Amino acid sequence: MTYRLLIFFFSFFYLYAQDSELVFPKATGEKREQYKSEMKKVISAELELFRIKKSETSIKKSFEYMQNLNYFEDDGYNFLKFALADYPSKSENFYSNALETVYTLYETGFEFEMENILSTTTNPRHFTIAVNVLQRAYPLEREKYLKILKERFKDYEKIPILKILSSYLEKSPGEYLINRPSLKKLFSHDFGDSHFVLFSLQRTNRNYPGLVLIKKPDGKFLRMDDGSIFTLSQLARSISNLPSYVVNGNTPQGIFSIQTIKQAKSEVIGPTPAIMTALPFEVSMDKFFHNTDKKGKWDLDMYLTLFPPSWREYFPIQEAFIAGEIGRNAIYAHGTTVDTELFKDYSYYPNTPTKGCLSAKEIWSRKNGKSIYSDQLTLLKAVKSLEPANGYMIVLEVDDREMPVSLDDVLMDILEVEEN
Repeated sequence: MTYRLLIFFFSFFYLYAQDSELVFPKATGEKREQYKSEMKKVISAELELFRIKKSETSIKKSFEYMQNLNYFEDDGYNFLKFALADYPSKSENFYSNALETVYTLYETGFEFEMENILSTTTNPRHFTIAVNVLQRAYPLEREKYLKILKERFKDYEKIPILKILSSYLEKSPGEYLINRPSLKKLFSHDFGDSHFVLFSLQRTNRNYPGLVLIKKPDGKFLRMDDGSIFTLSQLARSISNLPSYVVNGNTPQGIFSIQTIKQAKSEVIGPTPAIMTALPFEVSMDKFFHNTDKKGKWDLDMYLTLFPPSWREYFPIQEAFIAGEIGRNAIYAHGTTVDTELFKDYSYYPNTPTKGCLSAKEIWSRKNGKSIYSDQLTLLKAVKSLEPANGYMIVLEVDDREMPVSLDDVLMDILEVEEN
């Protein structure tokens, strides 16, 4: 038996044994209801204290909990209205959280507040979120917002979040998709004989789940025992559904470096190990490229060398690079302990959104908290079978259709690549 095969069997049986032991006690029905009740009590208490004291120090968890619960109660709406009325007298972080919560919960109703922020703010993040809120209400006003941006921020091309905002105001994501390069070129590209690639293919509308494929170091796509191509559902939507260039926004398009696999220290991710990835700037180039010869400061041209030439001019794949410049980090491919019932009315159910990561379905028993279904564990077994190869992850929007991504969307591209 070869060393590689020994690694595979050891990894498989280790994960299989781990699967039978996975448990998240807070997933029981009783604990779920208790947690939701506690969140509502915290919101009610903090909002009442804020109403009396008018102090942002009163708000410690309400923004997060309102997003988690899809909290549309009158006291929450009135709080957000009041909180934004005296912009910018409070702290930058307070308004960032307030704006993120508005974007998460309300498609309309805050146009006046956003127009006020747009006309006064010098904060790039606040400006960016306000523009995105207004764009949903007034989708034909892109040119107007672009003009304001350029007048307000003379050096906007040196500010990563505004540079990417201006690019998407000049040309929408849908317009970029019209000229998306061939997937066959990307699938056939040589990423190095010691690297596998985890492809996470998404729709422009992240309310629909994407699809995971794995290209092995030998250039073939990973298959199941019956010969079918390995696929899994994966959601790349954040709770806020903000664009990738805002912290806590959707997972950026582009290439990530897979660094390790281990359990994350987060209750919402849970006990199933996560695939830890890194963005440019988050780690040094030698760690990103898994190559000790790659030294020096991060450079866009160096990042783009990972793509085939026909893809290097396609702006959306720069999202991961710019997200790293902005300071986003800790974007993982992980499981979830989030209560699926919170999102039962959403098109991605029973997937659950994140703070910007990639989430695989996991279902936990409401009776005893044990794992009863885990796409994440299936993905880990697949990735473990490819060790000791290093890995990259590519997140890509393939089109703007309003439906989950399926294998049929890319099957012919894969088969043609493998046949040649």
